[in-house]
Amino acid sequence: MINSANNIGEFSVLGICYNHPLLFEKVITAAKNLMPELWSPTAEVIDTSIYRCVSAGYLILKKNNQSLSDFVQITELGKKRLHSLVLKDPGEGMSSKLLAWEFLQFCFLDFIDCGTARTVLFRTRSRLQQRLSNFRQRSELCPHTGRFTNLWLSIETDRLENSLKSLNLICKEIDDELQLAKYRSDTLYD
Repeated sequence: MINSANNIGEFSVLGICYNHPLLFEKVITAAKNLMPELWSPTAEVIDTSIYRCVSAGYLILKKNNQSLSDFVQITELGKKRLHSLVLKDPGEGMSSKLLAWEFLQFCFLDFIDCGTARTVLFRTRSRLQQRLSNFRQRSELCPHTGRFTNLWLSIETDRLENSLKSLNLICKEIDDELQLAKYRSDTLYD
């Protein structure tokens, strides 16, 4: 399963360590606080994820002379692994793990090229459009239409619609950026 707790842990620590080495404890703290509403691992779970990534060659531990803690640093193999995790399609369905996976993909898009980001964003947008459509269909089947039911249905519809609007804007920006890059490369060779 792509969005298992082990894969979410791996995805988290690789993304957290992407820019620069961090102290072991800082990686644990960052991972625990990354998305607590969707995934709240214990320190031991993050610790295990770090060591699993070290064993796979995605991360290395470097000694720190100022403290007892090691620095955790991503390797080139780890950067390639992060790229593949960002690109993976988490599939359909609805669970907190799927939402956590999408959150991580979105957070770590900054570390990959625009073309890959476009693929991930357009796929996410498609899933969100489907969720909104499914929610509207389910809402119409709701047998109770009271003040609080209607309020909740309205809030959830607004949340999905606003998320979709934001994704549409981001997708347009990515397309514009790719178009500009293509134009620049075409004019370089003219």
